[in-house]
Amino acid sequence: MADLFRVQRDSSTYNERSDHRSLFYAQSWLVVHYLYDKQLTRMLDFFEMAVDEDEGVSVEDAIQRAFGLSASDFDKVLHQYLNSGRFASYSVPTQPLIDSSGFIAKPLTSLDATAVLANIDLHSPDYHDKAMEEFLEVLQAQPDNVAALRGLGYGYLQKKDFTHAEECFRKAVVHDSEDPRTLYYSALMIEMREGPGLGNDRQELEVIQKRLEKAVALDPEFADAYCRLAFTYVSQGKADQALNTMVKAVTLNPRSLAYTLNLAQLYALNQRFDRAMALLRPLIKTGDSGFAAQAAQMLAQVQRATGAPASGTPAGVRSTLTGEQELILRETRAPSAPEEDSVVAASRKDPGQASFLKGRLVTVDCWTKPAALLMVIVGDKTWRFYARDGTRVIVIGADNLSCDWANRKVAINYRQTGEATGDIVSLELE
Repeated sequence: MADLFRVQRDSSTYNERSDHRSLFYAQSWLVVHYLYDKQLTRMLDFFEMAVDEDEGVSVEDAIQRAFGLSASDFDKVLHQYLNSGRFASYSVPTQPLIDSSGFIAKPLTSLDATAVLANIDLHSPDYHDKAMEEFLEVLQAQPDNVAALRGLGYGYLQKKDFTHAEECFRKAVVHDSEDPRTLYYSALMIEMREGPGLGNDRQELEVIQKRLEKAVALDPEFADAYCRLAFTYVSQGKADQALNTMVKAVTLNPRSLAYTLNLAQLYALNQRFDRAMALLRPLIKTGDSGFAAQAAQMLAQVQRATGAPASGTPAGVRSTLTGEQELILRETRAPSAPEEDSVVAASRKDPGQASFLKGRLVTVDCWTKPAALLMVIVGDKTWRFYARDGTRVIVIGADNLSCDWANRKVAINYRQTGEATGDIVSLELE
């Protein structure tokens, strides 16, 4: 039991493809069946316990406290349960009068059923190629099958074959313009094809926004669409809308670590640092090492930006944050010192709405540390971005802002203060 409960999503036991993994799933099935059958209340107690072996709270301790049994005794109980051959089952009667006004029923053809099964295969890594063949078979028999077009397009999208993906989504929209998944995937395709933030292409951003807004209007419980819509709002400098939309995504899917990380970023963007840190601290202790590393670095950056005392990164967690995060983290600055350089102080007027652009960083001039001046060329225009304290600028793709950077492609979030000037909010290296 103790070994079973220590398995995490990134562990070899969970991910290996062998009979050993099959045994893991068989044991998991037995434990879940037993807990629902015999120990439902105590199971909830166990799940609520904060197992942290670094803090001295082991899996064995949690088992003992929740179930009143040692881990070895729990093993014996499970063996007895399995050997008894008696598993509880229950019949649950349906309500006699179900309001069907909220449901739409239509006949399901054999081709539609095949498309549904192919979609299941598509989301199983071992069966991805099989799914693509199944979708093609459906489309050979019925070229306008929306489910198959959408699924095939998503398969191409996973391979970053944007040409074929766009063709599939275009055909799917022609046959059913009210399909929320097709609208979502087609918006996602534009983002993947054009890259994070889409630079200054406001027209593309508006297309994405409209498709995602229509997708959530058609399916108000479509959590992924809310998440991507929040990203789109951020890229347009709409911080308030982005935060509210991301809260909706987390409400619909509270178990998603990616959503929680995104929400923490948006709280930081909206100067709600306490909520950002409250979300990031538990993420550091999650079993997923990738999210733990991102949360650890982001927490350190937020603490530097606010002047809060830094907390240590857990042993075994290495900082691996790159520019591939779901959302663009932006710095909101701490209160200013009593005296500042006059040039920097002049840039601290009411900042207004944040903006976004991509360009080539020419130089970083740290003329009066900790202040910094960044020269960025965008098209035929040279922009000057000021940082009152370069050590507190949140940088995606590096630990800190460097005065030695030159000729680097960057994405800048800023608040404009004049013609081709602004206060830097965050910087992403590309």
